[in-house]
Amino acid sequence: AGLGTIPEGLPYNASSQSFAVLTVVMILVLVGNTCYPMLLRGVLALIRRWHPEGPGKQAITLLLRYPRTCYTHLFPAEATTWLCVVTPCLVGVQFLVLMLVDYVNMGDSPGEHHSMFHGMDSRLKLLGILFQSICTRTAGLSVINLSLLSPTSAFVFCICMWISVSPVVVMMRSTTASVYDGPHAAAG
Repeated sequence: AGLGTIPEGLPYNASSQSFAVLTVVMILVLVGNTCYPMLLRGVLALIRRWHPEGPGKQAITLLLRYPRTCYTHLFPAEATTWLCVVTPCLVGVQFLVLMLVDYVNMGDSPGEHHSMFHGMDSRLKLLGILFQSICTRTAGLSVINLSLLSPTSAFVFCICMWISVSPVVVMMRSTTASVYDGPHAAAG
């Protein structure tokens, strides 16, 4: 993600292309990283639901019943549900902090904090905040000048980057034990 080294961040403006590109990048960052286990389980569940009876449906059912024996990023239903709750919460915390501290408290007087969103319309500000909230933890991409972040936002971003993919790692470690304890363990 070498684009994160541009001091002012990725270029974005009020054009419709900018909105489309940043939206696609946000979706790809989520699908390719933190939300991958959730998407994988969801796709397999949909395929199982619509697949006709036969060996293909049995294989998918086996994958969903014993996910960790077949693939490291395929988790049991409870673990996937936990990820579905934690991931939006982490993005939401970043969004709220950046919104409250750097969007709402934009100071225009000489001694106050100057926001990186100064002079932008509301839609563009919200897009930038959402993009930063999604990409900070996972991809390192930015659309804003990070040197203008308030200390509070920088602290929250650092904590979230430190957490990064730890919900996925927690699920990988917590579900590994069940791989060796189940009835299918003796067969392997």
